[in-house]
Amino acid sequence: MVEDRRIAVIAGGVGAAKFLRGLLNFYPNDLVTAIVNIADDFRLHGLAISPDLDTVTYTISSQVNSETGWGRSGESWRVMEELAKIGGHTWFSLGDLDLALHLYRTQRLAEGATLSDVTHEICAAWGITATLLPATNETVSTRLQVSDKSWLDFQDYFVAQQHNVPIADVRFDGIGDASPGPGVIESLEAADVVIIAPSN
Repeated sequence: MVEDRRIAVIAGGVGAAKFLRGLLNFYPNDLVTAIVNIADDFRLHGLAISPDLDTVTYTISSQVNSETGWGRSGESWRVMEELAKIGGHTWFSLGDLDLALHLYRTQRLAEGATLSDVTHEICAAWGITATLLPATNETVSTRLQVSDKSWLDFQDYFVAQQHNVPIADVRFDGIGDASPGPGVIESLEAADVVIIAPSN
């Protein structure tokens, strides 16, 4: 039967999250594995932030802000408001509920857990029965060279610069030393169907 086929989805952020939500609404969740991009991950305020993993997690657990497609529903912004008052960085909006996840991830990584470990723990806490796998546990960073020849982190380009700066080149720092995360290769080999999900 079609419903017995294992599906592996190679996923990014908002577009992939919406695709996965639709798939998981009608397909057995325990037969679906999403391998999620981590090359847009970054640190801000000392916190480890994984935008694509977070968007997928929020969306398939029905906690995403449906108006934006990212962030949490029912979000509040007390921390950002206070940061703005004292001159802190507010170019990347992190809601209070969102910050709780980043605090947990950062703490667990500091304790020696891997990104795969933390992702599994979050999925278990929120009752997600599909499998979410970071593409790798190593640090891989998308960097973009803009017209003045300077290099920007992806979030700086996409959010702070509103992706309005012409791109001259792209590189992925750390990709040469990265290896697939636990379960990634096995999930692809075991899959009957591999889907590359749409992006934004």
